[in-house]
Amino acid sequence: MKRAIAVLSLAVIATGVLSAHPHVWIDSRVEIEVTESHIEAVRASWTFDPMFTEMIVLDYGRGYNSKYSDSEIESIREGAFENLSHYDYFTHIEIDGRSVPVDSVERFSARLNSDNFLEYSFEVALGVPIEEGENGKGLDV
Repeated sequence: MKRAIAVLSLAVIATGVLSAHPHVWIDSRVEIEVTESHIEAVRASWTFDPMFTEMIVLDYGRGYNSKYSDSEIESIREGAFENLSHYDYFTHIEIDGRSVPVDSVERFSARLNSDNFLEYSFEVALGVPIEEGENGKGLDV
């Protein structure tokens, strides 16, 4: 009986591995826009690996060394980015020890950089006031 359970477990694990989605590798950069009184926004820029880049180039009919039109960028946003809303756009923000939900993003763009890698850029609007806390401490971001 134990052997049958072990074999069944391995079969389930192997099936899960075989049907798994390929991983996507991303180089991420983040900028935080701060004024004297607010944390205004977080801007993210993602540069994708060659395989994901190729997939988007093929799926959205744009060759290399050319610029995406506004309608093509919107099509990429709808088809290859907006589904990330279910995962807070893989963007986790914590301010003063509290998690900030990322329900939406603004200013989404997609382009091929000078090395012909796909780049996404987007912004998360925050508008969080910066107040001086107890003992003169500010926010912990």
